[in-house]
Amino acid sequence: MKQKNKKLVAKKHLGQNWLDDPATLIAMCEAADVQHSDFVLEVGPGPGSLTRVLLSQAKKVFAVEKDDRFRMSLELLRDSESNFDYIIGDILTFDIDKRVEQEKDFKVVANIPYYITSEIIAKLIALKNKPKAVALMTQKEVAQSLADPKRIKSVAALILKCYATAEYVRTVPAILFTPQPKVDSAILKLTFLKKPLHDILSDNIFLSVAKAAYRGKRKMLSNSLASNLKLSSEDLNRAFTESKVSKDARPENLTLTEWKNLVQEIKIRSL
Repeated sequence: MKQKNKKLVAKKHLGQNWLDDPATLIAMCEAADVQHSDFVLEVGPGPGSLTRVLLSQAKKVFAVEKDDRFRMSLELLRDSESNFDYIIGDILTFDIDKRVEQEKDFKVVANIPYYITSEIIAKLIALKNKPKAVALMTQKEVAQSLADPKRIKSVAALILKCYATAEYVRTVPAILFTPQPKVDSAILKLTFLKKPLHDILSDNIFLSVAKAAYRGKRKMLSNSLASNLKLSSEDLNRAFTESKVSKDARPENLTLTEWKNLVQEIKIRSL
C-alpha cells in the first residue's frame, strides 16, 4: 500500500526534503547491507518512500518521526505491514538503547534532517549497543568531510574517526528531492569499530585541545593553540617538540596518532 501525502508542505524548520527515487532508496538499503533478518531503525520516515523499501528487505522496521502530520499515514502503514512500528517523537531525546535492548543487532538507515547530522552521529556514538551498520543521507560536503581518508577536517570528523569508519557511497543530486535543496546530497556509510581507537568523548582535555585547534583551522596549529589554550609558549613549544608534530601543521593534516601524541604532551604540561 502506498499512502501519499500530496497536500503536505515540507517544513523548512524541520529540514524536510523528501526523496522518492527508487534507485537511491535501494542504494541506501544496500549501503547498510539490509537483510531479511535485520531490525532497522529509520529516522524521519515522512511520506514513507524509504520505509516501504526497508519493509520489503528487513525483518522489522521501527521509525521515529517528529512531524505529527504523518501520524495517519504511518498508522495506516502499521495496520497493513506486520513488520512495521513507529513513534511520533524527537530522535535526539528518544531512548534508542531501551528500544533495541532486546535486539541482537540493529541497523540505522535514514534520510535525516541535515541540520542535526552531527547530533545524530554523536547520539549513535554514545549508544551502549552500537548499530551494526549505518547509512545516512547527508549534505554532500559533510559526507566528503567525514569520509576523507587523508585529512581530518573538523572536530566532528576527529571524533567519528575514533569510533567508526566512514565511507562516501554515492552522490545524490539535489533535483531528486522535494522540495529541492540548494546543494547535492550523499549517502554516508558508518561502520562502528569493536573498540574505539581513543575514547575521546571521555577525554575532556583532548576535546578542549581539538576544539581550540579547529577554531582556527586555516591557521598553523601552533598559532591556534597559543590563542585558545592556557599554556605558556615554552610549554606549548615543548609539547610540539616531544610529540614530533610540526608547529606549522594545520589541524586537518594531523593523523589520529599525531593528535594523541600531541595531546598527551599537552596533558603533561597542563596538570
